[in-house]
Amino acid sequence: MIYQPQTYMNATKEEIDKVCNGCGADGGIKVPSTMYRVSILEACMIHDWMYKYGTTLGDKIYADYIFLTNMISIISKQSKSSILKYLRMRRALKYYYAVLEHGHKAYWYEKDFNTDMSITFKGEYTDE
Repeated sequence: MIYQPQTYMNATKEEIDKVCNGCGADGGIKVPSTMYRVSILEACMIHDWMYKYGTTLGDKIYADYIFLTNMISIISKQSKSSILKYLRMRRALKYYYAVLEHGHKAYWYEKDFNTDMSITFKGEYTDE
Protein backbone atom coordinates (compact mmCIF):
# COMPACT_ATOMS: atom_id res chain seq x y z
CA MET A 1 0.00 0.00 0.00
CA ILE A 2 1.24 3.45 -0.86
CA TYR A 3 0.02 6.89 0.14
CA GLN A 4 -1.37 9.14 -2.57
CA PRO A 5 -2.73 12.66 -2.11
CA GLN A 6 -6.33 12.98 -3.27
CA THR A 7 -5.32 15.53 -5.90
CA TYR A 8 -2.82 13.04 -7.35
CA MET A 9 -5.39 10.24 -7.42
CA ASN A 10 -7.85 12.51 -9.25
CA ALA A 11 -5.31 13.88 -11.74
CA THR A 12 -5.16 12.79 -15.36
CA LYS A 13 -2.04 11.15 -16.77
CA GLU A 14 -1.37 14.37 -18.70
CA GLU A 15 -1.57 16.47 -15.52
CA ILE A 16 0.77 14.09 -13.70
CA ASP A 17 3.24 14.05 -16.61
CA LYS A 18 3.28 17.85 -16.66
CA VAL A 19 4.27 18.05 -12.97
CA CYS A 20 6.24 14.87 -12.28
CA ASN A 21 9.60 14.03 -13.82
CA GLY A 22 10.46 10.84 -11.93
CA CYS A 23 13.42 10.33 -9.67
CA GLY A 24 15.88 13.19 -9.28
CA ALA A 25 15.59 16.94 -9.55
CA ASP A 26 13.99 18.47 -12.62
CA GLY A 27 16.87 19.89 -14.60
CA GLY A 28 19.30 18.63 -11.96
CA ILE A 29 20.85 15.37 -10.87
CA LYS A 30 18.92 12.31 -12.05
CA VAL A 31 19.01 9.15 -9.99
CA PRO A 32 17.85 5.66 -10.94
CA SER A 33 14.14 4.94 -10.52
CA THR A 34 14.98 1.33 -9.73
CA MET A 35 16.72 -0.16 -6.75
CA TYR A 36 18.28 -3.46 -7.73
CA ARG A 37 15.51 -4.12 -10.29
CA VAL A 38 12.60 -2.87 -8.16
CA SER A 39 10.92 0.27 -9.53
CA ILE A 40 10.25 3.09 -7.07
CA LEU A 41 9.05 5.40 -9.84
CA GLU A 42 5.56 5.77 -8.35
CA ALA A 43 7.06 6.94 -5.03
CA CYS A 44 9.14 9.52 -6.95
CA MET A 45 6.13 10.72 -8.95
CA ILE A 46 4.03 11.20 -5.82
CA HIS A 47 6.93 13.03 -4.17
CA ASP A 48 7.21 15.37 -7.18
CA TRP A 49 3.47 16.05 -6.98
CA MET A 50 3.64 16.83 -3.29
CA TYR A 51 6.60 19.16 -3.84
CA LYS A 52 4.69 21.03 -6.55
CA TYR A 53 1.47 21.47 -4.58
CA GLY A 54 2.74 21.71 -1.02
CA THR A 55 2.52 25.16 0.51
CA THR A 56 4.03 24.89 4.00
CA LEU A 57 7.19 23.66 5.65
CA GLY A 58 5.00 20.96 7.21
CA ASP A 59 4.00 19.84 3.71
CA LYS A 60 7.68 19.56 2.69
CA ILE A 61 8.53 17.46 5.73
CA TYR A 62 5.43 15.32 5.15
CA ALA A 63 6.26 14.87 1.43
CA ASP A 64 9.73 13.61 2.33
CA TYR A 65 8.30 11.25 4.98
CA ILE A 66 5.72 9.90 2.52
CA PHE A 67 8.47 9.40 -0.05
CA LEU A 68 10.34 7.20 2.42
CA THR A 69 7.28 5.24 3.53
CA ASN A 70 6.18 4.67 -0.07
CA MET A 71 9.65 3.40 -1.01
CA ILE A 72 9.66 1.09 2.02
CA SER A 73 6.23 -0.25 1.11
CA ILE A 74 7.22 -0.94 -2.50
CA ILE A 75 10.51 -2.55 -1.50
CA SER A 76 8.89 -4.70 1.20
CA LYS A 77 6.22 -5.94 -1.18
CA GLN A 78 8.59 -6.74 -4.04
CA SER A 79 11.64 -8.13 -2.26
CA LYS A 80 11.95 -11.87 -1.94
CA SER A 81 15.65 -11.93 -1.03
CA SER A 82 16.57 -10.55 2.38
CA ILE A 83 19.96 -9.42 1.05
CA LEU A 84 18.39 -7.47 -1.83
CA LYS A 85 15.76 -6.08 0.53
CA TYR A 86 18.51 -4.81 2.84
CA LEU A 87 20.40 -3.20 -0.07
CA ARG A 88 17.22 -1.60 -1.42
CA MET A 89 16.27 -0.24 1.99
CA ARG A 90 19.74 1.19 2.43
CA ARG A 91 19.46 2.98 -0.92
CA ALA A 92 15.96 4.22 -0.05
CA LEU A 93 17.39 5.84 3.07
CA LYS A 94 20.02 7.57 0.94
CA TYR A 95 17.30 8.94 -1.35
CA TYR A 96 15.31 10.08 1.69
CA TYR A 97 18.27 11.85 3.27
CA ALA A 98 19.06 13.50 -0.07
CA VAL A 99 15.61 15.09 -0.39
CA LEU A 100 15.52 15.91 3.31
CA GLU A 101 18.82 17.78 3.14
CA HIS A 102 18.91 19.06 -0.43
CA GLY A 103 15.27 19.31 -1.53
CA HIS A 104 14.56 22.77 -0.16
CA LYS A 105 15.42 24.63 -3.37
CA ALA A 106 13.17 22.35 -5.44
CA TYR A 107 10.33 22.48 -2.91
CA TRP A 108 10.33 26.27 -2.47
CA TYR A 109 10.71 27.00 -6.20
CA GLU A 110 8.18 29.75 -7.07
CA LYS A 111 6.82 29.74 -3.49
CA ASP A 112 7.25 32.07 -0.55
CA PHE A 113 9.21 30.36 2.22
CA ASN A 114 7.30 29.97 5.46
CA THR A 115 7.69 28.02 8.66
CA ASP A 116 4.05 26.96 8.94
CA MET A 117 4.08 23.35 10.17
CA SER A 118 0.53 22.49 9.09
CA ILE A 119 -0.04 19.70 6.57
CA THR A 120 -2.48 20.59 3.83
CA PHE A 121 -2.50 17.27 1.95
CA LYS A 122 -5.44 14.94 2.17
CA GLY A 123 -5.06 11.45 0.81
CA GLU A 124 -5.13 7.77 1.57
CA TYR A 125 -3.18 4.56 1.36
CA THR A 126 -4.11 2.45 -1.65
CA ASP A 127 -2.92 -0.75 -3.27
CA GLU A 128 -0.29 -0.03 -5.89
